Amino acid sequence: MNSRIENIVFDFGGVLIDLDFNRLLKAFKRIGFNDIESQLQTYERDGIFQKYELGEMTADEFRMAIREKSNVTLTDSDIDDLWNLMLVKIPSCLLYTSPSPRDPKT
Repeated sequence: MNSRIENIVFDFGGVLIDLDFNRLLKAFKRIGFNDIESQLQTYERDGIFQKYELGEMTADEFRMAIREKSNVTLTDSDIDDLWNLMLVKIPSCLLYTSPSPRDPKT
């Protein structure tokens, strides 16, 4: 068994990337998703957003659920764009990477 680490996954949920849930709320309300607030509440374990975030729902299942709750026809790309509206920016101070011990000495 190779014990070399090949991937690291970070949770960007408001830790590294600024999130703006109000932008997300407004966008989903515009498409007719009227119970968006109840779906986004963290204590509501049955909400589609919670299920999607926990990996209990695939991206395709998530998009289909959004289509069922909205009043308009949406493409996968439309839904992805709506979902990504909550992503504001990565603060520039987090873009610095420190030198790795593997980097050649200068």
